[in-house]
Amino acid sequence: MRSPRSKNVVYEKTYYEKKKLKRTQSKVFNKKCKEQHATAKAKWRLKKKQQQPTAQTPVSQTPTTPITSMCKQEGLKRRRANTLKLKTEIEKLRATVQLLTNKNKKLKVPLTVLHQQFELETNIDIDYDTFCRHVPEHIVKPSHDGWGTCLCISCLNPQMKYEKLYHLKQKNQVVRTHLDGYPCDLSEIVKDEQKTNEFKENLMKLDKENFNVIYCEWQKKKLPNCVALVSTKVTETQTIHNFLKKFIAEIGILANHVHKIREQYRAAKQAKEEAKGNDSVATIQLDWSENYHLQQTREEKGAFYYEQHIALQTGHVWLKDGTFSFGSISDDINHMAEAAWAGIQSLLKHLVEDLEITSINIISDSPISQYRNKTMFYLMKTFAISRKIKMKWIFLESGHGKGVADAFGASLKRMFDETVNFKPDESFSNASDLVNAIKDQTAIKLYLYDKSDIENVKKSLPKLETVKGTASLHEITVSSDHGTMYGKDVSSDKDKLLKVKF
Repeated sequence: MRSPRSKNVVYEKTYYEKKKLKRTQSKVFNKKCKEQHATAKAKWRLKKKQQQPTAQTPVSQTPTTPITSMCKQEGLKRRRANTLKLKTEIEKLRATVQLLTNKNKKLKVPLTVLHQQFELETNIDIDYDTFCRHVPEHIVKPSHDGWGTCLCISCLNPQMKYEKLYHLKQKNQVVRTHLDGYPCDLSEIVKDEQKTNEFKENLMKLDKENFNVIYCEWQKKKLPNCVALVSTKVTETQTIHNFLKKFIAEIGILANHVHKIREQYRAAKQAKEEAKGNDSVATIQLDWSENYHLQQTREEKGAFYYEQHIALQTGHVWLKDGTFSFGSISDDINHMAEAAWAGIQSLLKHLVEDLEITSINIISDSPISQYRNKTMFYLMKTFAISRKIKMKWIFLESGHGKGVADAFGASLKRMFDETVNFKPDESFSNASDLVNAIKDQTAIKLYLYDKSDIENVKKSLPKLETVKGTASLHEITVSSDHGTMYGKDVSSDKDKLLKVKF
């Protein structure tokens, strides 16, 4: 016979099973059960709370720490614990970035250099055209933009001959023996006098060989219907003896050329730093941009045969209080010395009269017809004496005068194009219309000059005699007292007094 205890257990188990089944079958009953259960729990909590003694909590004498302070302390602890791990991860990331940067630089190397490196590393003789056809897809193919323009003939001709010798290394064991281990860029060799002499000695060892060399070079030639000599790329065939004789002579010229490039860049940088540190000094770098071709939107077909050009002389000015760029714009496309001076007259007056500048440094390239000539020397001297200021003109080495001025010239041309394109119903007939349209949209200071300004400069010029050694001068200084002129063949040389008869 079952005991009362066992009967109750069986009854409760059966009751809960029936209740559970009913809750699954009826949503209303299930909801009612939940409410009863929640009410019972609430009564139980209230009863338990009332049974606890109401003892007063002693006041702590130590100040409580705010939650924000505790969070900061915990954050510091965690950061200190993970600092070493983070440093290790950062170093790994930096190493990866450096590796990818170096790989990216190699991918950006011109294909001519990659072609030479391929032949050196694989000892496979392959012409450049075949190499370009088999270049992988992730390497940029040759394009018109990569041809190379505005290159210096003093740098280009010896480099082309040097590359020709590199090609001969794959076919001729003697050439490979004497020229192995040199870099692909000839300018890297001529920077060091010892390496240059060693390279020349190795070239002379090839003088006794007996074979012909076919190569390309740039030459100044007289062409029909052209007054001046025109640079022309020609193919020459010479014996190795004559080839080396010409190549060695060009190496000497290139070494002197590279030396002047570096010294003039150093002098230009020093002039800019001088202006940044002295409130009475201003440094200007300027250059002529290629003339802007003014075209109208919705152009009638007859206008195709008439081209209107606008001259742009742009540059940048360094001062202690800051820098600014400028552009001298004219409908007259004369680029001679008198036009160059007429274009910067307003700028020079602004510097001397408004900013009280007492020393002006000017940096430019060195074309004889534009900046480095007796006309510009006379105008410099006259302005320095009349304004009682010191003037210095630094001429960069020929073929290496590109700089910040060209960037502002391109920027102005782009703004002119956008103005014409976005205002198709307006007419832009001259430089003044373009300047008025963009002057409120740019921080570049714009100056207009016309043919009358150039004629006024011409009328102020007396009959001038040529200054001896003008073509070799790379720096001209005019003193503020009596207008005494000093010149330098290279900016690192000592000043020499120039004998001028004006």
